[in-house]
Amino acid sequence: MKLVKLLLAAALMALSTEASAHNFGRYAGNENCKNWYEGRVGIGVRKSKAEDRAARKWRESVALKVGFKYRFWRHARDRHFHCKKKAGTWRCRAAAHPCAQYQQAVPPN
Repeated sequence: MKLVKLLLAAALMALSTEASAHNFGRYAGNENCKNWYEGRVGIGVRKSKAEDRAARKWRESVALKVGFKYRFWRHARDRHFHCKKKAGTWRCRAAAHPCAQYQQAVPPN
């Protein structure tokens, strides 16, 4: 019986995590995160190059429109790319919740 309850609890937790993965409002997991943002298209012959360019354009746009401290792709939550291959080149858009780097308070001396 305990095993059934444990498995049920794990399944419910997985479903709730999956359902909140694409929250299009303020990111519920972090006070330092902003609304969902999708950047401009990055183009490249290789998919990896198109993704790099899309991430760079996302950073540039976020810095201008959301705020300079939110520009870091590595601090963003729910990061992903929408990519399509067309006419021999890849076109990708980066999308994520921009987040400011968490700053811990320095204790007074």
